[in-house]
Amino acid sequence: MPYQLEHRTTKTITRGTHYPLGATPTPTGVNFALYSQHATDVFLLLFDKADGDPTDIIRLEERDRFVWHALVEGVNAGQLYGYKVRGEYRPEWGLRFNDAKLLLDPYAKAVSGKFRNTDNLLLAYDPQPGAGEGVQDRRDNTAIVPKGIVIDDGFDWQGTTSPDLQLEQLLIYEVHVKGFTAHPSSGVKDRGTYLGFIEKIPYLKKLGINAVELLPVHECYVDDFLREKGLTNYWGYNSVGFFAPESSYSTRKTPGCQVAEFKTLVRELHKAGIKVILDVVYNHTGEGNEMGPSLCFRGTDNVVYYSLTGLLNSWTNLPALNTTASANGRTNMSATLNLNWAIGASLFLLWVDDNSSSPNTDAANQIDNFSLRVTPALACALTGPTNNAAFASGAPIPLAATATPSRTRPQAVGPSNRDHFRPRKASADVAAAAGAGATGAVKVGDGRQISPPTVPPMAPNAICSRGNP
Repeated sequence: MPYQLEHRTTKTITRGTHYPLGATPTPTGVNFALYSQHATDVFLLLFDKADGDPTDIIRLEERDRFVWHALVEGVNAGQLYGYKVRGEYRPEWGLRFNDAKLLLDPYAKAVSGKFRNTDNLLLAYDPQPGAGEGVQDRRDNTAIVPKGIVIDDGFDWQGTTSPDLQLEQLLIYEVHVKGFTAHPSSGVKDRGTYLGFIEKIPYLKKLGINAVELLPVHECYVDDFLREKGLTNYWGYNSVGFFAPESSYSTRKTPGCQVAEFKTLVRELHKAGIKVILDVVYNHTGEGNEMGPSLCFRGTDNVVYYSLTGLLNSWTNLPALNTTASANGRTNMSATLNLNWAIGASLFLLWVDDNSSSPNTDAANQIDNFSLRVTPALACALTGPTNNAAFASGAPIPLAATATPSRTRPQAVGPSNRDHFRPRKASADVAAAAGAGATGAVKVGDGRQISPPTVPPMAPNAICSRGNP
């Protein structure tokens, strides 16, 4: 049933906090926090069932450091939720807000199911011939969009810790979680799942393996052209939830069970003396290029969550190392995540890390390493020295306000000022190349003077040093 996007709830709403990002259970309810620098309004929608209408629509009134937040009392783990974000729809400026489209929380720790682009409802623009991306699609898609699930981070790690092994000691087995046990010949009970993988640990030990590199286990999007052919994205290099373990690898016994089941896999591997390395990819997401679906990042704040190239009518996502063939045979550029958000996602995997002070439940070091796949432009856009101090506080680092793009080299950032990054040098280069200069407006065809939105900042380079991509 259609519904009006306006505040309506019987729940008690208090200020809450801007940190941590995502949905965090508290003794009295759940704190919700979403980063969006250019939004004008943010609405939190709560659901009793994944395909139903919202039971509550909560307009977030509080905003600190561009984080919209509220504490919703009486809400518990297991709650389904999503966001609608209001703002300008101006693709020529990189702004693609559309409050008719429900969005997944970028920091959701579990997702209720898989995205399906039924009747192109996941697109923020009108896909009809001749309409182009300049025309919004105002059809509501709430019923078909998977919801985020509020997760209780508590987990019994049974005192396990990461195996004490140096890099040169590792015998690494690269493996696909589903493919490892999907065939009946695997002989496991829960084939193609996190729990099924556990049953094959003795086999890995027999081979002498002491580290596994898991191919992507983030929640991913199956491309439309693959679904049209009755196929799926087997490899998973199409992430839409960097904090949410892939739901299709779970037993699906209960909503959100993928979190505990993945943690169980990590625990059992560590018990067996096997390190865990995750293969992650940041040179694109499941939203694809600028003509792709609006699932999460794009609708929340496109110019913040992605690195864009060009100005005005040429805003496009930064080309990636890998390109994807579209249904019509053309090659599409892939989107690239802003590096400071992406590195925060990797280093502080919230669906592994919990906030308990108990040594048996502290999972901060349960994931042993990451295999990063990023573009050279993204990985080495910063030329300053490596400095990981900003990431030492134990939480994802939100993006924050930035000054006018300049050519100033980024400075080392510590926990005390981690929300005030300097803009990357590449930002000024893009502006200058387009004739805008550092601060000037751009003259369009009809003579109007307009200024593009502020280009978001990036964190200190944590994965490459000068001249070493």
